[in-house]
Amino acid sequence: MKKMYLFLLCMMVLSGTKTNAQKNMKNSGSTSRNAVKTAIVYSSKYGTTEKVAKMVAEKMAENNDVTLIALNDNPRPDITAYSKVILGTSIYVGKPRENMKEFCKNNHAAFEGKTIGLFVCGGEMSEEKRQEELKNAYPDYLHEAAVAENFMGGEYQLDKMSFVEKKVIQMVKKVRESASNLDYDAINVFSIKMK
Repeated sequence: MKKMYLFLLCMMVLSGTKTNAQKNMKNSGSTSRNAVKTAIVYSSKYGTTEKVAKMVAEKMAENNDVTLIALNDNPRPDITAYSKVILGTSIYVGKPRENMKEFCKNNHAAFEGKTIGLFVCGGEMSEEKRQEELKNAYPDYLHEAAVAENFMGGEYQLDKMSFVEKKVIQMVKKVRESASNLDYDAINVFSIKMK
């Protein structure tokens, strides 16, 4: 049994697939002895918000001891040991993921005194609506404390959507194939502000 587990683990590592434990492992890219403990807590449905969280983690790794925390795998993480907390959620039909809303609601006191960053990922193209979605994604107390806030763009991953979701996206957004409109400039600016 142990050999089978080791074989499967090796196959996952070689293929780039990560186990839940690996997703929550610390990013070992930090080179500074005085690295700031940073948590990136995110909620992702199809993987775009996770991709952006990893990009931000990579850009911050030099000066920060970064831990990625997926709310889908760990709905009640303890953030008390972190000096910086970055929150990221995907937006669907103008609304943030429910588990992110619950996490923010249940951890008000835990955010006090921390450096906060907020981002969202979504397919909205209107700048006015993007800002509205970002504002509505998190409680006011987090916006007031945030040193960085950005809408990071999004992706339509039709291959990961259900039949109904695909049809709705195709009709409403006129998207016929998977597409990415990630805003790499916004990701870079956000990462620099959070360093």
